Formats: sequence, structure tokens, C-alpha cells
Amino acid sequence: MWHMLPTLAPFVYQFRDVFTAPSFQTHQLLVLGLIMCLGRRTLFRIFRSASPSGLHDFSGPHGFDAEYNFFERSAWTPSDLFKRLALFIFTNLPLAGGIRLIVDDTLLHKRGVHVWGMGWFRDAVASTKTRVATASGHNWVVLAVAYEIPVGGLIMALPVMARLHQSGEEFPSCAQLARDMVQELMQQYPNRQFLLLGDGEYSN
Repeated sequence: MWHMLPTLAPFVYQFRDVFTAPSFQTHQLLVLGLIMCLGRRTLFRIFRSASPSGLHDFSGPHGFDAEYNFFERSAWTPSDLFKRLALFIFTNLPLAGGIRLIVDDTLLHKRGVHVWGMGWFRDAVASTKTRVATASGHNWVVLAVAYEIPVGGLIMALPVMARLHQSGEEFPSCAQLARDMVQELMQQYPNRQFLLLGDGEYSN
């Protein structure tokens, strides 16, 4: 398997308490697989890329039960992971004054009748001023911190939270999910001031 870079290890180890010991080992493996995966980053291709063992034998079982169980049956929760990520950003970056938050939703293309939470949503990339394109997939509402790099004036959006928006009136809207995430972040950091930036969909 690949070895963790010494410069990357301190960041990855920040999240060690979120996982059990076996899950953290799998987490490190998936981080390396995500970095080393070339092309489309599907879960199966990331699992394959996590080990430089050569060609995969497709004639038998895939051998990635532990990796798939990491998402389906492990004890860690995305909420705890996001809280630790926000803590890392707020304590390691010079975010003085009001913190600018950016909220938007993004479509992750998915297909297949067995994909949970999938729906048909507006595809902002394929849409034009005169035509609205739709596509199937997962619609994620992402809350990010806008951080301006001191050298060059480049602004980076650093995600600190995300919620899956499902189609149907019985599920919360994108704006409601955004409100819940902002309220959760404000409760976690009551002494911080936030400025929320978003398009017209989130003005309500």
C-alpha cells in the first residue's frame, strides 16, 4: 500500500478521535486512494487505487468489503467529522472578524436503480440562459468558509458541512438544509460572527 506523506499525516491525524481504530486505518487508506486515483473517482476505483499491487482480478470477489462497510456500517458519523473539520479550519487559519460563509448546491451525477437518495435535479453546468437541463444524481448542499490566501489574493472555498437534498415535498428544501447547517455552526461557535453568501435560492 501507499505510505502517508509526512506533510499530510498531521492533517489526517487530526480526525483520529472521530473513528474507531480499525475505521481510522480504513480512513487513511481511502485518503491515499482518493489522492492516487486517476480519472473518475468512484468508490470502487478509489479502493483499487489505494494499493499499488497491480491489475485487479475481476474473476472473483472484489475483496473490498471493509472499505464498503466503512460507509455503510462503521460507527463514525459525518456530523462528527464535519465538526472536527470546522475546528481544524477555525483554529489553524487567521480568520479575523466576520467569517464569510458560502452556501450552494451541487449535483453529483449518479445512475442506477439501487442508488439511495438519487433524484432528478437541475444541472447548472449543462443549463443555459434559455434551456434548463436536468440530470439524475445526488444533490448536495455545501456550506464552505471563504478564505483569502494572503499571497495572490486567491479565495478558496473550504467546505465545513454538507447535507443531501432529496427530491419530494416531504424532504427539506435546499434553503432549509442551509439554515440548519448555519444554525449548527453558530451553536458550535457562539462567539464568532458569520456573513452568509448565496444566490437567490437561499434568500428566503
